[in-house]
Formats: sequence, C-alpha cells, structure tokens
Amino acid sequence: MNISDYISPSHKIDNVSDALDILKKLRKYFDERIQEMYRSYSAYRIGGKLPFGIWFRGQIREWPLTPAIFRRPDGKVFDETSIFIHFTARYPEFSATHRNSFDWLTLMQHYRTPTRLLDWSESILVALYFAVELTGTRDDSSDGILYVLDARRLNEKTIGQSWMKSRERSDVLIRSQMAEARQTDEWSNDIKRLMSQGLVSHDEYEEIECKKIDAYCNPIAVYPARLNNRMIFQGSVFTLHGGKVNVYDYDDPIPEPISIEEVNESSPHKFLTWCKIDASKKSRIKDELFSIGIHEASLFPELDRQSNYLKEQWSHDIGPRRSSPQALLKHAGAWEGDDLKELLQEVYAARGKIEL
Repeated sequence: MNISDYISPSHKIDNVSDALDILKKLRKYFDERIQEMYRSYSAYRIGGKLPFGIWFRGQIREWPLTPAIFRRPDGKVFDETSIFIHFTARYPEFSATHRNSFDWLTLMQHYRTPTRLLDWSESILVALYFAVELTGTRDDSSDGILYVLDARRLNEKTIGQSWMKSRERSDVLIRSQMAEARQTDEWSNDIKRLMSQGLVSHDEYEEIECKKIDAYCNPIAVYPARLNNRMIFQGSVFTLHGGKVNVYDYDDPIPEPISIEEVNESSPHKFLTWCKIDASKKSRIKDELFSIGIHEASLFPELDRQSNYLKEQWSHDIGPRRSSPQALLKHAGAWEGDDLKELLQEVYAARGKIEL
C-alpha cells in the first residue's frame, strides 16, 4: 500500500477546498493502514484518529527535504558541533526545561538556528499557509509544494517500529547526539555517558554497540514535547535526521546523512507524496486561509509577528492621490501669458491626477 496511490504528485491545489479534499482521500488510506497495523501489532500501540501519524509540510517552492544544517547555502558548510555547543553555552537559562540534546534542537529550530530537524505539522492548513506565506513578494514567483508524510511508515522502514518516537527514546537521543559530536568515537562516548545517566538502558547500549553507526544515519519521525506556544499553535512535529555533514577531515568521521527521499525510494511501501500549488493560485489561497483564521498572528504568538498581522489587517489601499485644479495651478507657480500650450506644459511638470 503506497500513500502516493491515494494522493498523486500530479494532484493540484487551487484553493482551500482542494486541500480539504486531500484529507478525504487520506481517510481511506488511513483506515486501511490502521487495519494493516492491527494485523501486525497489538491495538494499544496503534490508536489515534486521522490525521494522527499523517504529517504535512508546505514549501514556497520545491527543494529537497534537507534540514538546514545539512544544506550548503552559497557553497558554505555549517559547523554543526560549534553551533550547537555555542548556542547551549549562550542560553543556559533554558536548561531547566530543555533536558536533552533533542530539546535543545527544538529550541534552536524555534529561533531559526540551522539544525538537523525538519519542520512538519499535523494540520494540512498550517502546512498550506507556509506554502503560500510569501505571496506577492519578490521571493515567491514559483509553484508551491505540499508534502504528505506517513510518519509511522517512515519509522517502520528506518527503525522497524510503526509508531512515533518521543524525545526520551534512545533512537531520538542517539541521532540528536550527533549534533554535538564531531567524530564516531566521540559520539560513542556520548552514548555511553547517556547510559550512565540512565537515559539509555544497558540493553539499548549493547544493541547500539552491535550495530554500525550507519544504522543511525537515516531520519525518524519524532513527536516532540511542545515547549513553547509557537509549537502548540502550529501543531509542530519533526523528522530528526541522522548522519553528519563534516566540515573538517577526521580519521573517524560520522557518515553522511541518508535523505528521507532516499529512504522512500528504497521502500516497497511509499510513505511520502506531494501536491503542487500553482503560483497564480497562491494569493487566493492565502486570502481564504486568512478568512478562516489561518494567518501570521494565529501561528506566531510573538509580539513582532502580532504587529505584522495588525498592519496587514488595518492597512488600506486608497489609490493615487487626486489633485484639485487649484492645487495644480499652485504647483505650476505663478504663470503669465496667453499661451494655453505653455500653461499645460507647466502643469505637466507638476503632474498628478486631477479632478475637474
């Protein structure tokens, strides 16, 4: 069973109604997947109603599903380890609520620091907003894209378990710890430290030791603790990506990341699909979302974003200013003579729209 059999990449979204129709198509897929899981797992491990386990991601244009820390903007490479260590050192006041490396990554992601997390939402309308949010700017003249992910099937493929992981799980901590480590042996020592702290069990540690580090270079779906209002408002969930883009040459480097597209392509059961949003339809979709309460203020609780919303809500286009004949003559200055053409040339020099 492939999710792309229900939602095809050829599917187009021209309005909000089209997005809601996608949910209707996903209902059949979801119901059949639940029945499939019932045959494989005990019922208490399945649970949830649509869209639980079906995640959405909107992009203003098509680019690979690569976390920011692994991208190479303008040919540059991020030093992930230094960014992570420097961030945690600068903001120690968050250590009371952000107890492990994954929690720190979610905080960094919140403030647009590049991380190994990729943002998704449980709401198709939230994802749709991010696909059209820059409508009307120079940055957005391309077709948008809405990705649909079966998160449970992703985890079934990468870790052999058909349920989302929480922040305390060893699979999450193991991949998160790659953000801080520079080399494989350093990462291995970090995992040993997690075991000594009781965050990774002895059995889990032995399993990690038996596997090669390559087994942890793929992405997994994680249901986070929503530690701030923005995550709550946006229904935030993440894929956490393993591996590392190495800045320096090491004798024992952490292997390169395996992309979510690679995992999907190699899977007999596709868990990822997408729909296109024509650039010409984005403005209409953004207006429709605004009218049903999906806009900057409803998704970003910070005061500067609320201010942006207020400016958009209460600004009006009054058109070009109209001038009276008296004002035009005033702008033309004192004029003497009986040549109408000369007068009109003077008026033209102070041109503007007039009402006569």
